Amino acid sequence: MEQSEVVTPGEPTFIRPSFRFPGQQTDEIILYVTRMHLFALIKNIFLITLGFGVIAFSVAIITNFTAISLQLASMLVIVLILTVIFWLFASWWAFKVFRNTYFVITDRRLVKLGYTTPFTRYQSSLNLSEIQDSAATSKKIIEQILNIGTFYARSSAAALRDFWFEYLEYHVDVHNYINKLLYILRTNPKGAEELKNFRPFIPKPAGKRY
Repeated sequence: MEQSEVVTPGEPTFIRPSFRFPGQQTDEIILYVTRMHLFALIKNIFLITLGFGVIAFSVAIITNFTAISLQLASMLVIVLILTVIFWLFASWWAFKVFRNTYFVITDRRLVKLGYTTPFTRYQSSLNLSEIQDSAATSKKIIEQILNIGTFYARSSAAALRDFWFEYLEYHVDVHNYINKLLYILRTNPKGAEELKNFRPFIPKPAGKRY
């Protein structure tokens, strides 16, 4: 799943035919696919930089206000070099996780593809027929300004089956879109077939989607 497989909002369509995910069935139709909002990556990089910045600042304070020996100076240089190396690795880690985390809506289920580390992948899904209720929330002012938030879907099974996706752009609109899918599926005897031809979700402001 490379970045080129997801079309940016400025392009006329939002799902490339080449995009597929592990476990996708042959006749399963993708209605929407996206990543977390860029704010998630910026926030993580900022926190990483802040943490390592504190370490670098502490080393600078020690250097300026303490009489140090050559041996201690060498150790401080090593600490700074290691700090830069770990900062680069942590930033790469954050980017890798961001780049490979996807939220997918198909005509049958919701799917979250992600990485807990750059090397370990996980996948969770929830069938549309198992969704009992859902919600979309923004807990912070910056999220409301950027129109991002967390989407939740609760199943009738145990809490381990609950589904969520954070930093989702147009999260309220996605929530409403999924409710439309559920309504068709629950009220129409041929709802499963109708969803195969249902209009995909387009991540644009209301009134500019079609």
